[in-house]
This record gives sequence, structure tokens and C-alpha cells, in this order.
Amino acid sequence: MHIIFAILWFIALLGVIIGVNYPEKVLWGSKTKTEGKVLKTYGMALIIFFLLFGISLEYLEGINEQGDYVLQGNLHNKEDSEIGEDYRDYEEVKDKKISEVKEPEQVKHHDDELNLSNEVLKIHFIDVGQGDATLIMTPAGKTILVDAGDRNQGETVVSYIKAQGIETIDLLIASHPHADHIGGMASVVQVFEIGEVYMPEVTANTKTFETLLLAIKEKNLKIKKAKAGVEFNIDSSIRALLIAPHSEHYSSLNDYSAVLRVDHGENSFLITGDVEAQSENEMLKSKYPLQVDVLRVSHHGSNSSTIPAFLEAVAPTYGVISVGAENRYGHPHKELMERLGAFGMTVYRTDEAGTIVATSDGREISFDTVPSIQGAGRQRNSELGGNIDIKEWLLDGILNKIFD
Repeated sequence: MHIIFAILWFIALLGVIIGVNYPEKVLWGSKTKTEGKVLKTYGMALIIFFLLFGISLEYLEGINEQGDYVLQGNLHNKEDSEIGEDYRDYEEVKDKKISEVKEPEQVKHHDDELNLSNEVLKIHFIDVGQGDATLIMTPAGKTILVDAGDRNQGETVVSYIKAQGIETIDLLIASHPHADHIGGMASVVQVFEIGEVYMPEVTANTKTFETLLLAIKEKNLKIKKAKAGVEFNIDSSIRALLIAPHSEHYSSLNDYSAVLRVDHGENSFLITGDVEAQSENEMLKSKYPLQVDVLRVSHHGSNSSTIPAFLEAVAPTYGVISVGAENRYGHPHKELMERLGAFGMTVYRTDEAGTIVATSDGREISFDTVPSIQGAGRQRNSELGGNIDIKEWLLDGILNKIFD
């Protein structure tokens, strides 16, 4: 389109040049054939076509440049005492909305139904010490990796994934750019074939973050924006959806965390990154159902996360805390553990059990280790799961897959 406008602009320019000397040759249908008439007619055309050319060219460049992650623009400061090793080299942690991030496309659903498979869904909460790494293996053999621990855990994560016979990570999600979540991710990108990469729209001025971006660039991968409402078309036997973040700006880098909900038959899981009260309150007000069976407890069991109202809405039977033994932050905090215990949850901890594997057959969930807290359980109410019923939400997902 921009080429057409360029041609029209050039024709208008010729009209001005020729018409100034020979008005009658360019003003065929006009009774007034003067130099002034030429300048008025063709001059206006010059301006219009020039503007249209510029607009169309800018639009084309915008399409071509979508998806590139850049480190530029103003940064606002945020101090954080609970960050990875690289961040401690800085006096401040700096967060910034990234100026050019590819907006997620409307995800197309499978044409077939959301089938309950006889195959199982496995979620591996990999022991990476004081950090997070969650590997999801779907019934159809697809893989999702959410975070990859600190930079000294890259080999641990790579070795664990290889041990599962995996060669490709179909979906890679960096929940947020703290080193204890993305430090080992560059190693993963370098070793495995990667399908899609999602990150929230925020960056940090750290070597760890830069190393990850360079690894992604070397593989010619594009980073897509992780935000609430992005649904992943990865396996027809599950439904995988991001339910956070909702906002463009947060005071804490933790609240930018991408939160992944996975449903498999009657079972459901919530992987929460390091979200704190602000993002949890946004999820409480959102249209997405929150009630799940298994909650990966946010922020390594920090008391700043999993606020009572959020815990009540999620109403999990099981909780998994990814945390390092005798860590310097005191995670999981005593107040949080008391809150989970009072709620009747069964709680598993990687600092006590090592890597934890949850297996879903679509109806029952089992774990491969003994819990740190054996909960008494409690009656769940579907109305606690958000402002719509979970069965209605899942049915909507099935219908979308059939009719989209």
C-alpha cells in the first residue's frame, strides 16, 4: 500500500512541475487553467499522498518489528531485598515497561473437543534451591517450562529435563525477571529446541536478564507478551491460560509475574510466580475462576503473598512451596505456614522433599512424596472460584474448541 501512495505522490509532483509552466496540460477538466489553480489542486494532492505514505510505512514497520524485546526507555526504581545474586550487585532494582513487545495473537483453538485422555498430566516442581522451576508434561507429550531457577541451577534444570527424555520445550514462560526465576533459563534455551517464549512486559538492568535475551536472540526466537487472557493451544486434553498480570505498572517486580492456570479433566493447577497482594487482588476481581486443586504457593512461601482472601478464593486441597533449605529470607514464613495449615491444606516443600511430581489422570491427583503438612481438607464451594462457575468456564473452553 505504501508503494501505491508513493507512486501517487510522484504523479502529483510531476503535475506541479509541469503545470506551473503548462497549466492546460494538467487541468483537463477545469475551466480555470492558471498557475494558482495548479498549485492548489496538485499541492493538496502532494500533501495528502505524502501523509498517507508516511502512515502506511509506519504501519508496515510496526508489523515487521513486533515481538522484539528491547532494553530502552526510562526505568523506575524498586528496591527488593529478596532477589537473586545478580540483583544484589545493584543498589536498586529497576523495572521498566518494554517499549516494543509483541502483543499476543488471538489464540486459535483445536477443532476437536477438549478430550479427557487416558494419558496423564505430570507437573514437576524441580528442586532448584531458593528459586522456581516448574516442568509440565501434557498427555499429548507437549512440554511447558515455567522458570528455571537461579543461574547456578541451569545445569540442574537441563539435566532434569533431559532425564525425562525431552528434546523440545514447546512453551517457555519466564514469570518475571528475577534471577532466581530466570537465571538458569539461558542454559535451557541454548540446549533445547524452543517453541514459543512468553515474558511479562517488564525488564531489569542485570547481567542475568541480558544473558537470557541474548540466548533467545541467538536462537532467532521472538518474545511474546505474557498477560492475563493469553490461552495456549498446546494440547487438546488440557486448558492452559494466563490469569495474570492484569496491569501495565506495579510497584513490585514480583507482581508482574505471569500466573498460569492448567486444567486437566476435573483437576486444576495454579502456577503463581512471585505474585504479591496487588496482583492477587486483581485476580480476585477478574473474570477468571481461581479455585484449583493444587496451588504452587507464591514467592517461596513469603507472608507478603497468598493473602487470606486469595487463599479463600483459590481453595486448594494441595500446596507446593519451592524453597531453599535454611535460606536467608526465612522462607517459608511462619505466618504463611500457619495460614495454610489453618485452611486444611496438604503442603509439600522442595527443601524437605526435593523435586516433587504431581500426576493427574483427569480425575485424581497423586504425589510422589510425603507431605510436610497433612491437611484435613475442607469442603470446596464452586462460588469461591471467582465470579463465574468453573464448570461453566470449562464448558465454554470446550465449546470454543469445537466452534472456533
